[in-house]
Amino acid sequence: GLLVACAPVDGPNERFVDGARRPGGEALPPDHASLSAGDRCVEAGPDGGLRFIDGCRGSSPVAGDFVVGSRADVAALCARGDWILGDLTLLPGAWSRAGLSCIRGVEGRLELDLTDATGLAGLDRVIRVGELAVVGEGDLSVDVFEDLLRADVLDVAVRTTESLTIAPQLAELGDLRVDSPELLGLWPRWPITALDSLRVEAGATFLDLEGIGDVRSVTGDVTIERSGQNVDGLQHLEEVGGDLRVLGVRTNMENSLRALVRVGGTLELRWTGVALAQFPSLEEVGALDLYVGNWACSPGCAAWSGFGRLRRVYGDLSLQSNRMESVSGFNALEQVDGDLTLRSDRHTAWSAAGFGALEGIGGQLSMDSLVASAAVFPALRTIGGPVRFLGGRTRTTTLPALEEVGSLPTSWGRDLDLPALLRVHGDVTTDRAQPLRFGSLDTIDGTLRVTTDTTLPEGLGSLREAGGVSIGLGFGGPLSLPSLERVGRLSVATAASPPTVRRDLIAVDLPLLVEADAIAVGPCVGLARISMPNLQTVTGDMSVTRAQELVSLELGALESVGGGLELRSIGSMLELGLPALRAVGGDLELLRSGSLVRLSMPTLEQVAGNLVLDGNTRLTDVEGLDQLSALGGLRFADNDRLVALPAMPGLSRVTGDLTLDHNLRLEQLGGLSALRGVDGALQITDNRTLWLDEIDVLIGNLDAAPSGGSTVSGNGR
Repeated sequence: GLLVACAPVDGPNERFVDGARRPGGEALPPDHASLSAGDRCVEAGPDGGLRFIDGCRGSSPVAGDFVVGSRADVAALCARGDWILGDLTLLPGAWSRAGLSCIRGVEGRLELDLTDATGLAGLDRVIRVGELAVVGEGDLSVDVFEDLLRADVLDVAVRTTESLTIAPQLAELGDLRVDSPELLGLWPRWPITALDSLRVEAGATFLDLEGIGDVRSVTGDVTIERSGQNVDGLQHLEEVGGDLRVLGVRTNMENSLRALVRVGGTLELRWTGVALAQFPSLEEVGALDLYVGNWACSPGCAAWSGFGRLRRVYGDLSLQSNRMESVSGFNALEQVDGDLTLRSDRHTAWSAAGFGALEGIGGQLSMDSLVASAAVFPALRTIGGPVRFLGGRTRTTTLPALEEVGSLPTSWGRDLDLPALLRVHGDVTTDRAQPLRFGSLDTIDGTLRVTTDTTLPEGLGSLREAGGVSIGLGFGGPLSLPSLERVGRLSVATAASPPTVRRDLIAVDLPLLVEADAIAVGPCVGLARISMPNLQTVTGDMSVTRAQELVSLELGALESVGGGLELRSIGSMLELGLPALRAVGGDLELLRSGSLVRLSMPTLEQVAGNLVLDGNTRLTDVEGLDQLSALGGLRFADNDRLVALPAMPGLSRVTGDLTLDHNLRLEQLGGLSALRGVDGALQITDNRTLWLDEIDVLIGNLDAAPSGGSTVSGNGR
């Protein structure tokens, strides 16, 4: 008999590639192309392989764009040359492409439609392509472009459930784009270590990326998009110069990017699985945006870990999930230059550890539903932006080492302990009862705003300087800042108009305040005392208005007010003394203070605006204007018990108007005996007890008639 032994053979759609059985395509023809360093545009590379000679254009360049769909088209093209300087489009169909073996290069776009294509061996002699686009559909499994050494762009958009074996000697590739929902893989493994960019959209199948398994760096962006995608071909990737985005992936990424050291742009990962990525080699990244969403899994199925060597994020760091359980594995992270966001979309309580080395956040810190919060940021010293809580359960959060923060905005939803905080560069705003607790706060560069609250935040005893203090409606209890030395604008207005809810302020106590840009107190309910005994200078305006229960106003050191000084409706005070006041840059007004009997300003030298006493029905004594020498205008009106004008022996001229109106008991004008000029109008009206000869003496002392004219009428005897 006859014994025949047969070696096993590959199936019709399989080849052996790199020692493994991989999907392949049609068998190579016996005369398939081969390369050598002796070819016109080929040279030996330093690694022993072959490479395209940069700038080579073959022996016969052909200008123009060409569309080929038959043997006749091929013959006409080959008769013109071997190197196409424009585009070449190969139409679908069963026509033979064997004659295209004349073509060695395409400078522009070479588009190959594989639909119904047979006999692709003629394309195997192409060594250089600008952009290679492989398109088409059907059950395709092909080997093509055996000699191709360089392509600026490889764009694969075939619709097939098979694999594509293409360009086994491809040594230089710029951009790789794959948009094939059912493609199984790209083969073989190319001798390529760098790409300009990579974009893969593969749909619901598993695209094998082992063809670029030797790639170490991508200078531009990497995007892996759509669900059901693995990234096992990137296990040797070390550096991405642009963004790295893995979007909509559901598979296990445990070993996919373990060699990644640096991402120059944003590392964005969004997937719906439970097993999350590990990045044990990652040291620096431009920004980090991680999100897991799986509404079907049980609460706490998402956990962040595996960033043990990451030291710095140059942009934002965002960790979010709809069912976040924990955050850990950032043990080496020292600095986030942008914002840091930790958020669970369903406000599931989660814990965080592993940020033990983090010292600085350049932007804002945003968190929600945090548990075990004191252990999260034990070394955090600076936050450049605000601290924001995004809702969720009310809990106490402690930042034990924080020294500087950008701002502390309103709507906390929880208490915040800041025992080491020294400085806030922006505003501090609170609208709840004691949501903030400080230990050593020294400076607020912005404004301390307390609204719809009952008390000040706890622990402001060391506050020395503030850009502003604003106390709003509903504030109760004393406003006491015992160490405050300087403030920008102080605004206290705790009552509505008309009052709706009574809540007594009681007192404003600022014992060490020396300087303010502006002060506005009132309207206030229940305010009995204002104590600023060391206040020397207000560079702008100062006012105390509608404080009907005020009995004490301590301003013993006040020397100058750069703007106007207004005291209006301070209804319970009997005496007011401003013993150190020398100058007022605007108007000095005492208005409608019905309880005030005595006013004393013994050092007052100049008032740039008007000195106005109006509507003080019990005022009898105005003393201490002996030093007054410069005055814009003078108005005394509706002071029912004032008998005589205060003595002003140094006042020789009023640069504005002089008005004496409706002072029911005024008899004497001798206090103006030194007056020699009125630059504005003179009005003396309806002072029923004023002696007419007092008026005659005053007018007779003037060097000239008032510039604004005179009105004298309705006066008494």
